[in-house]
Amino acid sequence: MPRMSRDESRLGKLRACATFRPALLAPLILLCGILASSCGSIGEPLPPLLNIPERSQDLSARQTPEGVVLEWTWPPLTTEGRPLKNFYNFVVHRLEVQDPAIPVPAGWFESQSQQVAKLGPAELDTFEPGGKIRLAFPTAPLTGKFFAFGVRGESRGGRTMGFSNLSFIQVVEALEEPGRPALAVLPNGISVQWQAVPRAVAYRVFRKMELAQEAEEFNEIGRAEGPEFLDTSLQWGKRYYYRVLPLGRSATGEVEGSQSAAADVVAVDTFPPHAPTELRAVTTGFSVELSWQLNSEPDFAGYRIRRSQGTGPFEILTAAPIGAANYSDTSVERGQAYRYTITALDQDGNESPPSDAETVATPESN
Repeated sequence: MPRMSRDESRLGKLRACATFRPALLAPLILLCGILASSCGSIGEPLPPLLNIPERSQDLSARQTPEGVVLEWTWPPLTTEGRPLKNFYNFVVHRLEVQDPAIPVPAGWFESQSQQVAKLGPAELDTFEPGGKIRLAFPTAPLTGKFFAFGVRGESRGGRTMGFSNLSFIQVVEALEEPGRPALAVLPNGISVQWQAVPRAVAYRVFRKMELAQEAEEFNEIGRAEGPEFLDTSLQWGKRYYYRVLPLGRSATGEVEGSQSAAADVVAVDTFPPHAPTELRAVTTGFSVELSWQLNSEPDFAGYRIRRSQGTGPFEILTAAPIGAANYSDTSVERGQAYRYTITALDQDGNESPPSDAETVATPESN
């Protein structure tokens, strides 16, 4: 047999590798079917997220002793409804206006307002998405003018949905600080009084109670139109502290003044109940039956009964106060005249004046 050349040998090997083998076809078809059924189809590529912060909708401006205070909510989501991941800035703009009742077009505010603050990572370190952001401006340079404020959120790349709602404010002269209030403990509460503040239209009253282990913060307990307030929600024996804050009014809303210095008092109950009334005494021959009108004080504790025989001195009949509005005196003697009086006591031991005396004579013995 003649020897094959090197080229002929190489061509034979290639033909052998390219030979179709029907026995391998079925497993390959089955494998492809399994892979095709277990894998999803590849769709169109999704566009990248824009990460644009939602527009703040609750910007408010008010005047306080701290200055012109702006507050708004940090939007936690993007315009696509996704959590905002990339940090962004808040830019605050201000525009002087002539009349807050005249709407300011968004485009006009955008072009005519001036940037007055920018809050970046350092300034927002103490805030978080979904929470309130608070920013104050000095009052003095703004007094006597109307302003519109707007805030704009920006993504890291500078994308924005534009300004928030516009908040209008008229900045007026600050209110005077009220003097320290005068306190007086009364039977029905603590009276709080102070000097009226010029241009104040109302007052907020704050209170705290010093506790044994910790001191409470001052909390608002009510409002008053004039310079006085009665605090009826107290506990006897506790020390209370009070402050007063005046409220003025501008064309755009309330104006807060400064809180007064604190005044304190201990609510000591030195007020006795009312004297019992309608005392009646009836003899049965073997006893004297007493009855009277029941007291209605919330801290009422009981009654003390006193008796006098003839013209002698009154002596206490009841060793401990009794709670009922009746009493049976079985220690009387026949043929004697007795006088009775009743006093009421409260839970702090304060005793009322005596009731009107009631006289009764027991019958002679048979």
